Amino acid sequence: MAATTVEITHVNEVVAADPEINVDHNVDEHVAFGGDDQWTYNPKTRRFDLSRGSKRKLTVEADDGIRNHRGCDIAPEKSLLVIVDMQNYFIHPAFCDHSGGIEAVQPLLKVIEKCRNEGIDICWLNWGIDETELKNMPPAVTRAFNRAMLHENGHGWRVNLGSWLPEEQGNGVKERCLFTGTWNADIYDPLKDVMREGDLRFDKARMSGLWSPELPMHKWLRQSEKKTLLFAGVNTDQCLLGTATDAYSWGWDVILLGDCAATMTGLGAQAVCDYNIATNMGFVTDSETFSLQQAGAELYHARLDWQEQRPVFLDDEDKRKEQQKKIIHELKVAEITPTVFEQFVPQLAIEASWKHDSAKLGNTIDTSDVKKAPDISHPQLIVALTDPDAPSRDDPKWSEMCHWLITYGPSSTPAFPSSSSGSSSLMPSKSYDDIYEYYPPGPPPKTGKHRYVLVALAPRNGTREPLDLEKPRDRRHWGFDYEGDRVGVSEWAKRNGLVVVGANFFYAINGKQ
Repeated sequence: MAATTVEITHVNEVVAADPEINVDHNVDEHVAFGGDDQWTYNPKTRRFDLSRGSKRKLTVEADDGIRNHRGCDIAPEKSLLVIVDMQNYFIHPAFCDHSGGIEAVQPLLKVIEKCRNEGIDICWLNWGIDETELKNMPPAVTRAFNRAMLHENGHGWRVNLGSWLPEEQGNGVKERCLFTGTWNADIYDPLKDVMREGDLRFDKARMSGLWSPELPMHKWLRQSEKKTLLFAGVNTDQCLLGTATDAYSWGWDVILLGDCAATMTGLGAQAVCDYNIATNMGFVTDSETFSLQQAGAELYHARLDWQEQRPVFLDDEDKRKEQQKKIIHELKVAEITPTVFEQFVPQLAIEASWKHDSAKLGNTIDTSDVKKAPDISHPQLIVALTDPDAPSRDDPKWSEMCHWLITYGPSSTPAFPSSSSGSSSLMPSKSYDDIYEYYPPGPPPKTGKHRYVLVALAPRNGTREPLDLEKPRDRRHWGFDYEGDRVGVSEWAKRNGLVVVGANFFYAINGKQ
């Protein structure tokens, strides 16, 4: 009998289609994959958990219109960004002039910054050979490099691993192709500029940096107990895929940052690699999606699990995404991102309500209605109210102005809204502790509309211990010594180990204009 192909998006659909199919677990519970070193899959969120019990998680989103899942959660401290062959020889216009590789630089710079902020280590994996390696090089490997490269005038030369490159190429010094210590084997300058002491750097002499357990990178990974490898670099279908395939076979998680990788092969090679990694070996995301994620999202849940409560966002994934997109859009239109803080993916909907009005992502509230501190929608860990337009948006020389800074501790027992209903029950103002008491918004005359931004913050490191937060020395500039346009809640959060997990805002204006 011919096999029948059935396309499904959820295991429940199989049971619904054929009740006689035996399923040995509750399909609404988490599903385990692997032996002792397991992933789990949550059918409700359609996301894999690769964190292995870590309390601090970073979500890597995937498009479920393309994949049959919505991505995965990783543990930053157990993860490593592996940047493959972003070297002068492969990227620089003087050599391969890799247009795709050059285009990948800016997205990769964004990912590098994100990884540093989240505590994800960075590894530079490059070709780097010597005479011994050259002598032991398999013929198939050397053949890959034995090809013609063209000058601008149309003339070419034969080049092989270890060949002497023309002096007029690169930095003007005669040197051998991809030999360790040469300029052509060094990191491409725009990326070299962001390298730091403490970054890992490994040389390889094959199309993979993990082909043997005796290789330094292989040994380091085993000793470090890293679990998840994020891949970027060139060429996607050659050294990147070779290393990723070996990583997959040896048991490391594989995530490809698609727009941070490129190949000169053509013939759909990039798409094939994307497909194989996303479908079989691991996951595929992009720099924009990855950089927007906040590890603080899971920290928020970890911090509050003593209450056995749930976040404000709806259980319905599509409605949750709509709500997130609206918040992101309104913050961007009002230029709150990136002026007050960098763009992020909201993990909760923060609401503030006064007697006659409430913050609604950009509505205007009369200053007479905000004389007293508002009620807050649910127990965020830390909430701030800041004015980035002091004394005016055109002249923000006092900005930002701290109007309120509060924290909720485990001694509080506030009511949480039901996530399934989508409603928000407001919490009385007295259930928090003031770090900086409420100072009512009151824009000076003739200074136009002021933006008043509510910010919800969570600890970056996932601690459940009481937070030892520093009180700003002053409201103006949040107490920072600063000569410039603005400084405030973002800098304070950074210095106190916090990340933004939610935001809202409203406008207020003085009647005299």
